[in-house]
Amino acid sequence: MFHLTSSFSYSAALKTFCVTESLTVTESLTVTESLTVTESLTVTESLTVTESLTVTESLTVTESLTVTESLTVTESLTVTESLTVTESLTVTESLTVTESLTVTESLTVTESLTVTESLTVTESLTVTESLTVTESLTVTESLTVTESLTVTESLTVTESLTVTESLTVTESLTVTESLTVTESLTVTESLTVTESLTVTESLTVTESLTVTESLTVTESLTVTESLTVTESLTVTESLIDNESLTVTESLSGI
Repeated sequence: MFHLTSSFSYSAALKTFCVTESLTVTESLTVTESLTVTESLTVTESLTVTESLTVTESLTVTESLTVTESLTVTESLTVTESLTVTESLTVTESLTVTESLTVTESLTVTESLTVTESLTVTESLTVTESLTVTESLTVTESLTVTESLTVTESLTVTESLTVTESLTVTESLTVTESLTVTESLTVTESLTVTESLTVTESLTVTESLTVTESLTVTESLTVTESLTVTESLTVTESLIDNESLTVTESLSGI
């Protein structure tokens, strides 16, 4: 095992810093280029890597973690404060960040992803199990979640959003392209989809719902305020709209 009781800065002539077993740093760790740890990596304070960071087992950082290029962790990744990755972030198991998480390129998590504050991904975000964000979630490209997705504040996706199970957003939900939810979709405030919206089970929106193209709901659709669909609206079971309902083209299944 490699153990450091104080801060460590690596900027020597060698390009990589390799540890075959576990690495523990009591204070901060800075590596100018790549860092590879075969087993677990634990840093009590901040960890900064200019290039890539690869950990075969778990990675735990008490404060902030910054990686200029890619970050790969075979098992779980836990960061108490913020996590920033300029390129891609891949975690085979769970990823937990107490504060904000920012990834410039793609983010892939095989199991669950939990972020206490905001989550921002410039490209695609893929989570095999559940995704929970306490504050806002912003994804520039596509967002895919195999199980449930829960966002306490707003959710913005520039391209498509696909959720296999339930999707719950406390505030507003905005999707530039298509939105597909296999089970239920619940939005406390407004829901806006530029293209098509498909929900296999029930869809509930407390305020307004606006869909530029088609809206298809297999079971019930409930909107507390206005519902506007530019093209077709299809609901297999019940449709409840307390205020106005506007459909530019066809309305079926009621």
